[in-house]
Amino acid sequence: MRALAHHRIRILVVDDTPINVELIKLILKRQGYSVKKASSGEECLQRLKGFYPDLILMDVRLPGIDGIEVTRRIRRNPHLRNLPILLMTSQVEEDSPNSLVVQGLDAGAEDFIHRPIAEAEMLARVRSLLRLKKSLEARDELMACLTHDLNTPLVANQGMLNFLCEGGCGELSAEAIKVLRLMQESNQGLQDLVQKFLAVSKFEAGDKKLNLSPVNLQKLLKDVVEQLQFLVAEGVSLSLEASREFQGDVWIEGDRVELHRVFTNLVRNAIKFTSKGFIKIRYRKSRSIDGIVIVIQDTGCGIPSVKQRELFRRFRSGQHRIDSLPSAGMNPRSGSGLGLYLTQLIVNAHSGQIGCQSIVGKGTIFTIRLPVKQ
Repeated sequence: MRALAHHRIRILVVDDTPINVELIKLILKRQGYSVKKASSGEECLQRLKGFYPDLILMDVRLPGIDGIEVTRRIRRNPHLRNLPILLMTSQVEEDSPNSLVVQGLDAGAEDFIHRPIAEAEMLARVRSLLRLKKSLEARDELMACLTHDLNTPLVANQGMLNFLCEGGCGELSAEAIKVLRLMQESNQGLQDLVQKFLAVSKFEAGDKKLNLSPVNLQKLLKDVVEQLQFLVAEGVSLSLEASREFQGDVWIEGDRVELHRVFTNLVRNAIKFTSKGFIKIRYRKSRSIDGIVIVIQDTGCGIPSVKQRELFRRFRSGQHRIDSLPSAGMNPRSGSGLGLYLTQLIVNAHSGQIGCQSIVGKGTIFTIRLPVKQ
């Protein structure tokens, strides 16, 4: 007898062995799940363009693109970030950093199951991952509501603090103004965080529409440098350099506001983690695509290799120790974990790419590739 509670839950089974697919399909359908199938990694990715399952059950060994690479590609799509992936393998491996299980989990899979399939175990893992998906979706919905409702009072608070600092209720002492300025700074930090949440929510929901127009890249980067120059520590230089191949202005098609957000976030991070040396913004023509490469390099504290793999993931903040900063001492500095995630969403929306290279104690290089339209 079918469990009618499951009749709307859709599961995509990805396996190139028909007998395996039919066995899994039979088990799942007996529980009332709706089952679709794909016989290769390419077919799975193609199906996901118009079909949104509640869970993917996928073999690691697939013809063409294997299950681990398919998992990586799915995880790059923010619209599928809550889609649970249960990988299957018939290979029994020793515990090692290169095992398929480790690679699959690092790629973004939630769990593994070994063949031959044990029906009770598979169904228990499916139920567990479906509960996880439901919890994540509820969390996202709650965060979206909270950020929307928080934005209005924060804006009002900032306006009132400005009013008080400017003497709207009478002259204040220097000490009182100092306290109000600190409150303004704290309130502004909360506003910035809420705005990031709202922007991320719009991108992930597919509601964000880019306002595309010709953008003068040189002017945009120059504005970012001028606006952030006052934050640079003493003994650190912040500069903008163009390669010799550019004789005049460089124009790209994009959303100027969102691109300004990208470069401001990256340069702010460089300033925050650089206590000596330099921060350089350079741009040049891409040698591999018809586009432009923008490089932001600093001589800061660097990012540990284990952290670099998670830099662009949601809620994964880049936390580093800045022992050389007198004001920081041994305290770690970190952010909300949304800045670089939002940066990647914006770059991807512009059909671009972003990457990072870093060495602890030496510095960090962020590289952005964007298409150019003359």
